[in-house]
Order: sequence, then structure tokens, then C-alpha cells
Amino acid sequence: MTEPLILTTLRSKQAELEKHIDGLNARLTDARADLIHLAATLRIFDPSAADDRPATAYQGATKFIRRPELFAHCKTALGASHEALSTRELARAVRGRRMGR
Repeated sequence: MTEPLILTTLRSKQAELEKHIDGLNARLTDARADLIHLAATLRIFDPSAADDRPATAYQGATKFIRRPELFAHCKTALGASHEALSTRELARAVRGRRMGR
């Protein structure tokens, strides 16, 4: 005995909606990751722009600067400083040198 057409149609529509929801969930996950990365990048260039959300994303510096270049910038910044630098101060000094400040 075959299934009534209404049941076939409803099951087909259900599968279609489930697939659509899965796609939306994937896009939402991607958008959340993009937002986290954007907020973290914003904090690098403007620490005063920090919002209430914690920085949860980690982006390795080797993605945008090569290790030998980073080492040379750090060494120069530490040599130019007359006192010890915190990690944040060192990052600001390196960023300033890379941006021509």
C-alpha cells in the first residue's frame, strides 16, 4: 500500500526545512566566529574600544607577520626602551614601528 500524497508532501517539506535550518545554523556559527575575530582585531588597534565581551579568539601573529620580522621588531623595540616592557607595551611598540609611528 502506498503512502498518501499529503504525507509524502509533508515529509518532503519537513526535510527541506530541516536542511534550511542546518544551513542557517552553519551561517550563524560562521558569523559569530567572524564577530569574535573582528572584536579581537579591533582591540589590537584600539584597546579603548574594548566591549564587555571577553576576548575568546586567538589569532597567531605568524598569520600576518613572519617570525624573523617579528623577532627583529621586538628586538628593536626592546633595545629602544629604557625600561622593561609588558607584553601589551611591546605589542604597541611593534605595531607602531610597523605602521610607521
